[in-house]
Amino acid sequence: MEPSVGLRVQRQSSSAPRVLQAPLRLFLLLTVAWCLGHPSLAQGADFVPEGILEVTANAESAQVYIDDVLVGSAPVIKVLHAGHHRVRVTHPSFAAVEHRVLVERDTNVQLDVTLQRVRSGLTVLVDVAGARVFLDGRQVGVGDVVLDPVRPGRHQLVVDAQGFRPHEVEVVLRQQSMSTLKVALHAIQGSVELSTVPLGASVSVDGKEMGVTPLHLEGLRPGDHALELHAPGRATVFHALKVTEGKRSQLQLDLPLEGGSLHLGVRPALATTSLNGVFVGEGSHRLRNLAPGMYELRLTAPGYLDVFQTVEITAGKVLRLRLRMRPFAALN
Repeated sequence: MEPSVGLRVQRQSSSAPRVLQAPLRLFLLLTVAWCLGHPSLAQGADFVPEGILEVTANAESAQVYIDDVLVGSAPVIKVLHAGHHRVRVTHPSFAAVEHRVLVERDTNVQLDVTLQRVRSGLTVLVDVAGARVFLDGRQVGVGDVVLDPVRPGRHQLVVDAQGFRPHEVEVVLRQQSMSTLKVALHAIQGSVELSTVPLGASVSVDGKEMGVTPLHLEGLRPGDHALELHAPGRATVFHALKVTEGKRSQLQLDLPLEGGSLHLGVRPALATTSLNGVFVGEGSHRLRNLAPGMYELRLTAPGYLDVFQTVEITAGKVLRLRLRMRPFAALN
């Protein structure tokens, strides 16, 4: 007994071909209609009556054979000689379906094939692009992965990505079923116990207000962060904060009573300035009441070479700097 297959046969008029969305299908249908409108072509000695066969399937990447010749993955559209044709649709995880189809002259036959799954499969959806996916110790892909077919039974799945904790889980795949597993990776973060002298200083990390000291900074991504501290009657502190993945560190910073100033003139005017990784802004600046000490100054601007310079701020004094950036064109 043949498997159940949806089959629709539709003859299209050459004077009013149906408007189709698929470019290839539209081209083929219009070609047939055009030929019908030119009787001289149909009367040629080599004219062979033809029709169009469209094959679709419910399984992605199902292979379509017409008269034992592989013609591609479903969906496919073929122009065939008028007459009977044998269509076979296969997929490693599904039972093959075969059907005999009559393609009549100047008709469009649509064959919708429903395959029945006989093997198991697994789709893994990961929320981190570039995450590696391992099944039973063997890498099977990166990011979202479709494994079809897969041996039914118990499997060990591992998903990992740099900066995230590996996700390990046992999956049980059932025969004749497609399973979907969504994986949410958790970043490996660090934390810092921050205190200041005096307490009560306002804290911002990477430009985001975090609260006042003493403060527990948690959920920080590993790497460098820009720390800025303010307190009434105290100098402003810019500090480069380094966070280690999975570790909690302690940091105490002093906010001096007296600070110094930095008057910075830059060219071009669109240059952006940062001190110890803390973004200051664009153009020239007059920064007052900075905590005394050494600072790493950086200038950046599109089309210009970055400028790096170490500057020292002294309490009660003003440091004046004029910096001109070099354009990339100057290197040629």
